[in-house]
This record gives sequence, C-alpha cells and structure tokens, in this order.
Amino acid sequence: MLAAIGVQSNEVWFVATLMRRARLVFWLLVAGIFMLFISKTSNIKFNSSQSSEGQKAD
Repeated sequence: MLAAIGVQSNEVWFVATLMRRARLVFWLLVAGIFMLFISKTSNIKFNSSQSSEGQKAD
C-alpha cells in the first residue's frame, strides 16, 4: 500500500503496524472498562457459568 505512493522504508511499515496494534489494544481496554462499569451499576451479569448452573434440571 505504501509502496504505491513511493514509501519503501521498513521502519514506516513497522510504525504503522505498531499503531494499528496500539489502537486495537486501546479499544479492547475501553470495552473491558465499559463492561465492568455496566456490570457494577446494573443487574446484568456477564458471567454465564453462574446463570447456567441455576437452570440445570435435577
């Protein structure tokens, strides 16, 4: 992609890759914090193992 505009440097590719990964990690952290905040302030629980144990028929 960058070769099409004349950029041949490996460092540019490396920095672009790091920025993409950093953006991914940032949004995963934001989503995790949001999920924790929502689970603490509402009755919605994201842990499915507890809810499935209560539904087992003996």
